[in-house]
Amino acid sequence: MKKIILSLLVTSALFTACKKDDDNGGGTTTNQWKIGPNTYTGTTGATVQGNMVSNGSSNGTTASSFVVSFNTLPTTSGTYKITSSPLADDEVSILAGTGSTTSGTFYASMDNSSTATVTVTDGKISVTVPSVWAKNMADVTDSLQISGNLTQK
Repeated sequence: MKKIILSLLVTSALFTACKKDDDNGGGTTTNQWKIGPNTYTGTTGATVQGNMVSNGSSNGTTASSFVVSFNTLPTTSGTYKITSSPLADDEVSILAGTGSTTSGTFYASMDNSSTATVTVTDGKISVTVPSVWAKNMADVTDSLQISGNLTQK
């Protein structure tokens, strides 16, 4: 499972170009996400793959991805509980990764009381994820906050 997630994140990052922006002021804008103190901005809209909405960035040496996974892709707008694994249609999980284009550190959302806002307009999905705690998938003693806004192109 870990290899599948890593492959999806790397693939997403390689197919979308973007830049890293270290400006920590304010919130995030469309197709922008934060992993800890760093902000990443996608230059293209988010894509839908299976039951996931994702965006990635790469400058050739550094890559980053932000993935929102649903149990079932939404067809209407609403709020979704952020969990470690979406088992119900009103739940999502978040995965954020950063590192080189071949390896990196990946953070997964933990069960908490936060919710993501999902908007569906003309069949296109937008997701706003508030700042939530996420754990390092390789080192459970490491955690940080992630947040983001993705809009399907």
